[in-house]
Formats: sequence, structure tokens, C-alpha cells
Amino acid sequence: DLLHDAEQSKTEVLRLIEGYAKYFVLAFLLIAGISLFLSRDISRAIAVLVVGCPGPFILAGPAAMVAALAAATRKGILIKSAKFLESLSKVDAVIFDKTGTVTLGQLQVVALVTHHASDSELLKAALTCAGISQHPVSRAITGFCEPKNSIEPYDTAEAQEHPGRGVVVEASTAKFFLGRGSWLKELGVDLPPEPDHAGPIVWAATQDESSQRCLGCVLLADQARDDVRQLVHDLRGMGVLRTTLLTGDRQAVAEKIADEVGIDHVVAEVLP
Repeated sequence: DLLHDAEQSKTEVLRLIEGYAKYFVLAFLLIAGISLFLSRDISRAIAVLVVGCPGPFILAGPAAMVAALAAATRKGILIKSAKFLESLSKVDAVIFDKTGTVTLGQLQVVALVTHHASDSELLKAALTCAGISQHPVSRAITGFCEPKNSIEPYDTAEAQEHPGRGVVVEASTAKFFLGRGSWLKELGVDLPPEPDHAGPIVWAATQDESSQRCLGCVLLADQARDDVRQLVHDLRGMGVLRTTLLTGDRQAVAEKIADEVGIDHVVAEVLP
């Protein structure tokens, strides 16, 4: 439906062409009539009409537009309206999402940092929360725990995901949290100093009837796509003056990825 609607839309150039086409047709009909009147030769009038047929003039624009939309769709790019194709020639700034666009989006757990808890206790709490979410961080934790048959999640009674912040799971024994350090601090969790790590960090905490404590954090890593640096270079050659990386990740992580691919500006720690 989106592609169909885009094909039905018209750019300013197409509207201009269609507007002039009717005058173009009337002009050649008039010329053909004058030719017939002066020469009394029907073949000459027909020749004028054939030469002046506006078919290519009218069809060239829509054909090019549909071809461009189809080519973009084959590459996984959905364009809402054809007018945006025309606007692309004036673009001088591009904003990139980080996870899954600039990076592969295939996060991997590289280390566990516990805080008054064992590795298994940290992983069990993290797995309990990750099991109800499809976020790349949750998938990484679930994948990390799969080979460890000894790690089983707690029985979940109630769960809630807070987009851009984290997950809260109420189990039979306690309540568990998995998410941003800033979010857990807002909830009153006392966190230890953040470890020196150039990748995403997700914190886990637990709360029972008497206390609330941090269990530690999970350190993750992602990598930039191989072709992004060349893409940014090509965009500059097309007149794009400013490139920006937009992410919910920490500033240090965003700056590291931006430096790797040659993106100029970074806007980090934003919410969806």
C-alpha cells in the first residue's frame, strides 16, 4: 500500500509537465489543422501529429519515478512519497541510527561485572528480564545464556518493558530490573562506579520486601558495518555537509562508532 500510494503521488516537476502538456497538445492540433488547410494533404497533417505526439514528454517523468521507487524498494528502502525523491537533490545533512544501521546490530556479551552477587545470580536476573523483550541487548543476553543449561530464569508473574529505559519483571521471589544505569538510579538503585568499557553496558538489580540492591552489569560489544565509512565518504561527494549519529547508547560508545565510520556529530543517550 505504501509503494502504491508513493507511485500515485506527484512531484512538482510532474505537475509542471502535466500542466504544460495540455497546451502542448492544443498547439500541435492547431499546427496540424493549419498544415491541412494550407496543403490540402492529409498525410502532412498526420505527420505533424505523429511528430508532435506528447507521449514520451508525458510518460518520461512518471516512468522514471516508478523505476526509482521500485529500485529503492528492492534495496529495502520505502519512500512514502515521490516528492521526497525530488527533495533528495537538496539534502545537505543525514542522520543515521546506530544499532542495526551503522552497526551490525548483533550485540555480544563480552564480560560480566558483579556487585555483591555471583555470576549465576546476575545472569539469572538478566535472563529473567531479557526473556520478555525483543531488544538487541535482550537477544544478546538470551543467546549468551543458551549454552549454559544451568542458568534458568525465574518464574515470571508480571513483566513490563519501558522503551529506551529497561525491563521490570515481578517474579515469585522478588522484583528484577534490567536497563540503563541512569534509569535504575531514577528508581533509587545505588550503582557502583561504571566500568571502563567502550561498548554498551546494561545494569541488573533486584528488589524484595526489605531491600533493593544492584547485582552488577553486563558488558556488550557491537561492530560497525564494513561499508558505512565508504557510504559516508560517497555522501560527502554528493554534497552532504553534515552527518549525525543518533543513538540511545552512551556518549563514549557513540563517539567510538562515529570515529570508526567518519561521522561528524553524535547525539547520544536519547529515548525513542
